[in-house]
Amino acid sequence: MLKRALLTLSLIFCISIVNLAAPQDNKPISPSNTNNIANTPNIPSTPNTPLDKFVKLDDVSILRVLYPKESLTYKTLAEDSSEPILEQIYQVEEVETHKIAVLSRTIGQFTQSEAQEMLAIIGVDTGTDSAAKHPSGIYAVLFRVGSNGSPELITRSSNLYQTGSPFTNKIWRPALVADINFDKQEELIMLQGEKKGIGTYSIYSWDGKDFSLISNHPALTLLSFYASLNAATQLGLEGEQAAGNSQLSSAYEKLSPKMQSQQTTDVLRKRLKEIKAVELNSLKVMIKSETSALIRIQYRLVDDDGFKQNFEGDYQIRRYNDQWQLDSERLKSINLAK
Repeated sequence: MLKRALLTLSLIFCISIVNLAAPQDNKPISPSNTNNIANTPNIPSTPNTPLDKFVKLDDVSILRVLYPKESLTYKTLAEDSSEPILEQIYQVEEVETHKIAVLSRTIGQFTQSEAQEMLAIIGVDTGTDSAAKHPSGIYAVLFRVGSNGSPELITRSSNLYQTGSPFTNKIWRPALVADINFDKQEELIMLQGEKKGIGTYSIYSWDGKDFSLISNHPALTLLSFYASLNAATQLGLEGEQAAGNSQLSSAYEKLSPKMQSQQTTDVLRKRLKEIKAVELNSLKVMIKSETSALIRIQYRLVDDDGFKQNFEGDYQIRRYNDQWQLDSERLKSINLAK
């Protein structure tokens, strides 16, 4: 309890010394749903809703998009296996080296603004088999609820496909869903990197046929700032030669000259004292013009004991010499519904 109290006081002290910008909107935003949809409390699940249909869609039905006729056998990992434990890994036909699994499901209004859709991420590992039907990689398939009331395939994304085995320390997964362009359709924020260490965010928007990469958006600067903070905590910040110091410097470089004049990397370091992870919960673009934007982000700090503290930050982001930089921030501690 003493450690947590000291951590809270340290965070409050660090937040108070930052030049704060008054928020333009104090309305709460709901946490984004990027986890398994069966465990999502923020979207009402009533009979015959799209969410209800997606919850009932089993993994095998999703995997049939890639393997419509092949036999799929549930694969049990050996007790001494070094592979990550997933809920359901299946073997394709009789080939033991061919493994597939649904890695995640994400709900959003990607192609239109009227109804929810589901993006499923599928991992395929076919080893070194060059003749395999599908090469090793991570695939993204998008579903909607059809006119008959059952989920139907919209597309298998080519732009979200990633090569290589999905059952390693490398990650490629949806992190957040948010409408960043005020068109009532949601963009997909993907996280790529390692399970422990450096990660990068990218934003994809539906272009009518597939998900297309968005570049030069102010939200990317804010996401990059928090990706660097998380990497710093993951890599470690103890000592002058700590591996996380370079990531802390990278986060500091996202600040405008005004913000850099008000705090140092040591201030950022104090905010992360005894923190082992920075996890993003939601993002909302509140105002955006050609030269500035106001973006609200919700995140949690996880300490060494697993204790989580939730925060909300309003960030003014301005364009300096064709680059977006964080120009001011206002942080506050919040309570999120479990």
